[in-house]
Amino acid sequence: MEFVEYQFEKKYLSEYTQLIQDIYFAYPMFVKARVSEVQKALNKDNPFLKFGTWKNFLIKDKGKSVSHISAIIDSRMPSGVGLVGYFDSKESCSYAKEAFKLAGDFLSSKGIHFVRGPVDLTTWKSFRVSYPEGQPPFLLEPFTRGYYRKLFEDHGFKVVQKNISTTGTLNQMEVEKFEKSYNQLQKQGLNFCQVQTKDVPNILPQIWKISNEIFRDSWSFVSVGFDEFIFNLSNSDNQPLSLDIACDGHNKVVAFSLSARDSYAGERKRVVVKTLGALSDYQKLGIGRALLYSVYSRAREDGIEELIFSTMRLDNGLARNLAGRTLDVYREYAVYELML
Repeated sequence: MEFVEYQFEKKYLSEYTQLIQDIYFAYPMFVKARVSEVQKALNKDNPFLKFGTWKNFLIKDKGKSVSHISAIIDSRMPSGVGLVGYFDSKESCSYAKEAFKLAGDFLSSKGIHFVRGPVDLTTWKSFRVSYPEGQPPFLLEPFTRGYYRKLFEDHGFKVVQKNISTTGTLNQMEVEKFEKSYNQLQKQGLNFCQVQTKDVPNILPQIWKISNEIFRDSWSFVSVGFDEFIFNLSNSDNQPLSLDIACDGHNKVVAFSLSARDSYAGERKRVVVKTLGALSDYQKLGIGRALLYSVYSRAREDGIEELIFSTMRLDNGLARNLAGRTLDVYREYAVYELML
């Protein structure tokens, strides 16, 4: 086998994107989005480089790319903790083993003792392994081939967090019961609305600020600057995101939801609820239920038939209860850690 180290070289980045096309050939819409995201992220314009760096490794067999991995160091992470991301590999443990060894050796030489992955630069971007592979990917999903789980676990990576995505038809859900919370909070002076496209740039600074606060206790969290937040938020699928917000009497955003029409779903009228967050003081008031009711009501008006709630923590009972325990699990996810 042949090993190539690189960071920005277009020749090797092109070979990596060809590997993505080979591995995910059955999912052309996902391939298009993944290739676009990789080309955008692994270049000198990424604001991540103000805080960290990466080294990419491409593994070849008989001249053909068979595996890829990025070893990532972020100065905002705890001391001694590094990441592996942009991992893609053919279904051979020997190929993955070489990728993990190359990344591990590089990180170890930089004083890293614990490796987390797969994480594409930060958890503000795509991370986790997904499984099983029976259902096709949906828009904005951190989708991987189902066998990636075995590649990580056979190398000694231990699961540190599990997530699920759930799905159900609007008729199946019990969101109508949240109308009471919605009405009560409106009477208390909170305003719920969908942000118009032209107004989104004016709202995003508030979304960035409260996102850093809401998610600061999340696994492997780092606080990102506004430029990095915008860079990560841009949607390589070119599918417009819907931003729903709840504001207090002073027009301050206290909760928000990001969702999008699932362009991967073909004729199925499906919306993906990607993120839903609220400031802690407002969580106690049931604002999550009220905001979900707002999103649900508009989806019904728009003729949407199905919702997907993306990558909720498996141990987050509150989130599961909010989305509905009767919903079907669409897919499971895992993120790992390895001691070098």
